[in-house]
Amino acid sequence: MIARALFGLLLVRGTIMKKFVATLGVAAIMSVAPILPTAPAAAATIIKGQDCTGKLFDENGTFYGDEFTGSLISRTTKSGITTTTCHFDLPDGTVLSKSLHTSGFPCYIGDQQTTDTRASISPGGRMVLTCRLRA
Repeated sequence: MIARALFGLLLVRGTIMKKFVATLGVAAIMSVAPILPTAPAAAATIIKGQDCTGKLFDENGTFYGDEFTGSLISRTTKSGITTTTCHFDLPDGTVLSKSLHTSGFPCYIGDQQTTDTRASISPGGRMVLTCRLRA
């Protein structure tokens, strides 16, 4: 009976009443709809603390000597680019008078090889090797 009375009122009042009821309907739906927080998509996956190995290199970018161990940081972006950076303390007895840099050498990330690489050695006794692989 109440529903018929409201329906009849809508018909009598015309367009203004229809807009009013439509607005109430939307407001009712909005008040009931849950607001769900959205978690941001991971921009990258970062792995720290694993070991990596490298060798010293000379002024010409030629690697030589025994491999030694460093600390790895690996980052993979959601677009599939993996960048690994390995930080080394130079072996005892290694003395440099100036910084050395090289790039374009082969590097393996897992079982895949890349030459998008660079390396630096500082007179302070640190070496950094960076390799980038595009999936």
